[in-house]
Amino acid sequence: MNRLISFLSVKNKLLNISIIILIGLNLILALLIVNALQPDLPLFLLIKKGSIKPPEGMVYIPPGKFITGSKTHPEDGEPGSAETTGFFIDKCEVTNAEYDRFVRATGYVPAGGWRKYYTRGEDNYPVVDVSFKDAQAYAVWAGKRLPTAHEWDRGADGRTYPWGDKWDESRARVLEDGPEETGLNTKGASPYGVLNMADNVSEWTSDMEVRTYNTHAGSSNLSRGIKGGSWAFTEDESRCSFYHLVDPDISSHVIGFRCVKDIGAK
Repeated sequence: MNRLISFLSVKNKLLNISIIILIGLNLILALLIVNALQPDLPLFLLIKKGSIKPPEGMVYIPPGKFITGSKTHPEDGEPGSAETTGFFIDKCEVTNAEYDRFVRATGYVPAGGWRKYYTRGEDNYPVVDVSFKDAQAYAVWAGKRLPTAHEWDRGADGRTYPWGDKWDESRARVLEDGPEETGLNTKGASPYGVLNMADNVSEWTSDMEVRTYNTHAGSSNLSRGIKGGSWAFTEDESRCSFYHLVDPDISSHVIGFRCVKDIGAK
């Protein structure tokens, strides 16, 4: 009788182990199927997806290392690697309607002439002609901040272009007459789902360096970095490594911004 009980106990354990293995194999198979349907989405992200819920309109960027700089464009910095912690980033650039809500709610008076580019029917177009301070003020009001250049790069996972290393004109609008609504072209998404990183408008970052400007009285001695392609750029200038330093007091019809948010920030 004891032998029979022992045999049944071992049989049950083996059955439980078999069930666990079967569940594991089914999970791996499901991940492989999803990855086949979305080849640009890393497997580790599929596993993590759903474990951290991003705020509305944002996507989660997991911690990790990525490639920085460029072998072919020294002005973008020497090739290397960097690492960031996890954070949230806006899926799309901040729109005219979103910026308008901020101005109306706070009474803030922007230095840039963003309003002249905000015409009827263009609520979802990216806000442009905002200075660095104008963008920063919005970010603080929204409970967010402007990304560092490395965080922006991490959103594209260190690729030449957000979708990969080869140019594809169907994934980005360049050398056009102006921007389009944010988020329309999902073909140009980064592996994490960030949109319009290679087109629409270039974006302010929080990176700064000392540089003297003599363009007009009262100009700042600090320059701020912008990242990303724009509707007015060439294919080459739409690379993810593109990094340009500008006077933070200027505003331009090709510069907008998106925000990031730290994990756990309220």
